[in-house]
Amino acid sequence: TDRKVQIGLKALNADTKYTINDGTEQTLTSSTDMFYTVLEKHTGTTDRNATTITITNTGSGILSITKLKISDDPDAALGQLTQEDLVEALVSLGFEKSAATRFNDISEDKWYYNAVEFVTGRGYFVGVADNLFGPNQTMTRGMFVTVLGRAAKVNKADYADADTGFTDVKSGEYYAPYVAWAKENGIVYGKTETEFCPNMTVTREEMAAFMCRFARYLGLDTTVKDSSWMDRYTDAGAISAYARNSIGWCVETGIITGTSSTTVSPKDLATRAQVATVIKNLVQKVIERK
Repeated sequence: TDRKVQIGLKALNADTKYTINDGTEQTLTSSTDMFYTVLEKHTGTTDRNATTITITNTGSGILSITKLKISDDPDAALGQLTQEDLVEALVSLGFEKSAATRFNDISEDKWYYNAVEFVTGRGYFVGVADNLFGPNQTMTRGMFVTVLGRAAKVNKADYADADTGFTDVKSGEYYAPYVAWAKENGIVYGKTETEFCPNMTVTREEMAAFMCRFARYLGLDTTVKDSSWMDRYTDAGAISAYARNSIGWCVETGIITGTSSTTVSPKDLATRAQVATVIKNLVQKVIERK
């Protein structure tokens, strides 16, 4: 049988043109226009890419996908989506969208371009706005745990009502179910017994600690085989005791590199580009090779 995939398209400026599956070019003429189309996607196979839905922006305008409904009922009402919900829905259908076209602040000549392509294509990251990734913005603790949860394919519904024990993690916040999952599995701890501090920025040594605990959660051996890596970095003495093994393991496996040939900068704040890179490294160099 076929299920109905309803997609709501919105023009963000005048004369936005598009085609669906290389069909007839259509035009949305104003910012108030909303065009709904019903597309069939075969579900009688385990191959989610057996049918491809391609939406191509053929004009100079900006096209936004604002609603999406997957249902056997073509008359079902479409619901408004948050950016996170939309990315998760599209990824579940097999969509991958290029960061180069999605984000105005990402270009192919940047060192982090491939990492952003990877983490957004898999739905681990969303932008800070519809057309901005924010590569140089810092990463908060709430953001970081959310990325790990998406990478682990955590079902948010399983933790929707979970009590994290943290007074500053409110039910309904986008990161709340992921914090509950991460705490339950020993991936994160609070800054105090009652506060997680989700809006506090993550340092590079915290990033390493989160990554190392996440790897252990996945059943990986995070023992540091050779401690001589410390001789490479003149600021190794600045690494907090709790993070020393984590940074060692991340450096040894190639997940994290120094900020220069002689510094690892453990107290520096981690940027979104840096986190995207270490997530890509973790998946490709460790998880997919285990």
